[in-house]
Amino acid sequence: MDVEIEAAGVGGAPIDVHSVDAPTSFADRHFTTATVIRAASQGAAVESFRNVVMTAPVYIADGVDLRGCDFTGAVGLEHLRLARAAFERRGGRFVVDGAGGPIHRSLRVAATRSGLWQLANDLHIGELDLARRRAPARSAKRVWLEFYRVVGGYGHRPSRPAVAWLVMLLAVTALLTNFPGQFVGNDYWFGDVYVDFPRWRQVFTKLMVRIAITPLSPIDPTEMHSDGFMLLVGVKVASVLLMVFIAMGLRSRLRR
Repeated sequence: MDVEIEAAGVGGAPIDVHSVDAPTSFADRHFTTATVIRAASQGAAVESFRNVVMTAPVYIADGVDLRGCDFTGAVGLEHLRLARAAFERRGGRFVVDGAGGPIHRSLRVAATRSGLWQLANDLHIGELDLARRRAPARSAKRVWLEFYRVVGGYGHRPSRPAVAWLVMLLAVTALLTNFPGQFVGNDYWFGDVYVDFPRWRQVFTKLMVRIAITPLSPIDPTEMHSDGFMLLVGVKVASVLLMVFIAMGLRSRLRR
């Protein structure tokens, strides 16, 4: 942060410095020049950025608390530069109460530019949660966001799509094992591989190797009834989607 503050004043560019030693409001202020908000003592905090307009970088130095800060009506929050994630943690993640979608989005951009990946991820979750709650019930947007939350983990929780993927494979395994004639006719699709395995393990292993892990591998429709063929095509499509969700979640975790 000190390097960034020094860079803000390079070339004689004006820079404002505010030292705060208690909860301070910057409501209705226009930040048109680079600004640094420092902590003069313990207890330094910004209690309001209400209706502010930022057109220049505003550096929040280490020690300045933003928990409970009011961002209502703020414009240009992507210009914030944060020394640390000085927001409230609740339920294992950072939260910003009362902030609308554009506020979350701008703060997420600010967190990303500040290198605070966990804060950026949590703000993205908050942004999607808010959009989900505001979407009309039974609308396509609401249904998609509910699916994205429960199954996809909003692209930040890899465990959810991983569990969904495993549950899907187990369910399809149970279906194929209990009703083989309905889907695979004379059992050609399973071939002679894994004959020493219990049947359910044979089916599960083949599903994982030929369908889930290698979703682009072909399925010969002549080996199956049409409903079985469509079932496995559906598993392939769902596997691709779930693996994308898993990859997104792992990327999010690794960046923290």
